[in-house]
Amino acid sequence: MEPKAPAEARRGLALRLMLTALALAVWAGLAGVSPRELAGALGRIAPASFAWAVALTAANHLVGALRWRALLAAFGATAPPSFGGAFRLYLEGTFFNTFLPANVGGDVLRAHRTRRAFAGGAAGAYLVVLLERLFGLAGLLGLAGIVLGVRPVGSLEPSALPFLLAAAALAGALALPWVLRRSAPLLARHALTEGIGQALAGAPRLLRRAPLAGALLLSFVTHAGVALACLALLSDLAPGVTLTDALVLVPVALIATYLPTLGGLGTREAAFVLLFGWIGVEEAEATAASLGLYGALVCVALLGGALHLLHPREP
Repeated sequence: MEPKAPAEARRGLALRLMLTALALAVWAGLAGVSPRELAGALGRIAPASFAWAVALTAANHLVGALRWRALLAAFGATAPPSFGGAFRLYLEGTFFNTFLPANVGGDVLRAHRTRRAFAGGAAGAYLVVLLERLFGLAGLLGLAGIVLGVRPVGSLEPSALPFLLAAAALAGALALPWVLRRSAPLLARHALTEGIGQALAGAPRLLRRAPLAGALLLSFVTHAGVALACLALLSDLAPGVTLTDALVLVPVALIATYLPTLGGLGTREAAFVLLFGWIGVEEAEATAASLGLYGALVCVALLGGALHLLHPREP
């Protein structure tokens, strides 16, 4: 993959800075929390609760590595990384996704490091990393829909919308390899896109369906783990929040982190304030829970950064 030109990189960073500032402005308008109130709420999070949040976040990355390997197997990877290698790369990728403005640097790293996993070329590795994101989104929406169907949360009633969106994400994931292969000959006909067409011609085919079901199930597990991590923080801030509340509201709030801001700052906090406000959580407590969850992610990301420095890197 060609590195971005400096001017293009600067434009991308400027856009994300503007979106981050806008998201923080939205959060400030929704919350109206003073620094003193926020500091007081953060101070009520017990060290043991934060440690649980960090441990659950780390466990989620382990499950994410399993999901990644399941999708590699489904599309016929001939040389996938070992489980330990996949887990290490997942942690390293989290470091780059957390601290680089683009939010996708870690995905590019994982794909680049596993570009020889498919006999057809690097396209398969990049495709599977993209598909893993789509499966994660489908699991996020599906989990919220299932739990909401069991028990309404606040003013939210059972709805088919989360399932429809989850089905759309899954359909897109399954159709994408076929679309890329079909578009490859058209792109290869033109000089400007010839290289892209040749690369996409190596997009792998789905060879095994069973690992897809496993990948979707693991997506449910990862988002349930995030909800549990948030619940550990909220146990000190708003003890009235139940597991059902967290299983519905946390996945929905995390959809906001798909927006291209810096580390999800602003969008995540605004979503927490809005959604948890529906069940009576005060703005300062909701913001503190969001920042605590982000702090747990930063701890795990720093572990990935340390592994990246310690592990020998290829040129």
